[in-house]
Amino acid sequence: MKMRARKVRRKKTEPAKICLWKRLIYGTLLASGISIVLIVLYALILYMGWANADSISIGNTIIKIIGAALAAIFVERGICNNRWLIGALAGVCYIVVAFFIFAILAGEFALNMCFVYDLGMGALAGALTGMITGMFKK
Repeated sequence: MKMRARKVRRKKTEPAKICLWKRLIYGTLLASGISIVLIVLYALILYMGWANADSISIGNTIIKIIGAALAAIFVERGICNNRWLIGALAGVCYIVVAFFIFAILAGEFALNMCFVYDLGMGALAGALTGMITGMFKK
């Protein structure tokens, strides 16, 4: 009796699932570390006299926007769906961590409407970064 060789169908391996929460923590902490370096560089610029003390609020805002954008880039790397939403979530998480960093550096801890504005700014910066990086990924 002859037996036919059957083709064995192998299941296609699914891509490894990306744990969003691990990436969120990793990206937020990495962006926070980079923002601490930027804060030190900005303090050095202020110390050298290249900028005056009136620019501190603008400098802090720019550092927070850069940090939220970097957090969104680090978190959404390798994710295909809903990049804007994941970017916004990463931006909000970064702003929460940055709030604690700036509160420790300032020596005061006060929740006010500026924190709510910063949350919106972080969500917007993260969402825009997610949309922009999504345009360049295939």
